[in-house]
Amino acid sequence: LVHPQLSTIAIGEVKNETDEPALAVILRKKLAEQVMRDGSLRLVDADIADVIVVATIPKYATARGAAAKLRSDSDLPDERSTYRTSFYQVKVDVEYSVLVPLQNNRVLMPRRKTVGEARFPEMPDLDVSRQSGLQQALNDAATQIITSITEAW
Repeated sequence: LVHPQLSTIAIGEVKNETDEPALAVILRKKLAEQVMRDGSLRLVDADIADVIVVATIPKYATARGAAAKLRSDSDLPDERSTYRTSFYQVKVDVEYSVLVPLQNNRVLMPRRKTVGEARFPEMPDLDVSRQSGLQQALNDAATQIITSITEAW
């Protein structure tokens, strides 16, 4: 489905404007994986690519997704239930655009926004499971970005 004049793509600069380290590195990796998985474009260096995708991660948010009831109302003296979070949800905002490097970085696709989402369970180490959720959300965003490039025509 890709435009016939496009055969190669490069992953350009990815900026991370959040307080979470390494999100830019993970997104670059996920974008490359999605390019190879899609197969419509060949991943090459920026100096010979037909197009370059550049991105910015301005923010992400983690929220409680669902809770499980631990005790019934009758088990507590004041007759209230106790709940514990069973899984969390993470959303990562990604802004991206596609440039044509051989035409002085002419904008082919103006800045767009996508939101990658994922759910992850609570585990003994919440930081480890949160990192896994962020990677899944960035993979979701990368899939949406590459699909928008290859199927935009």
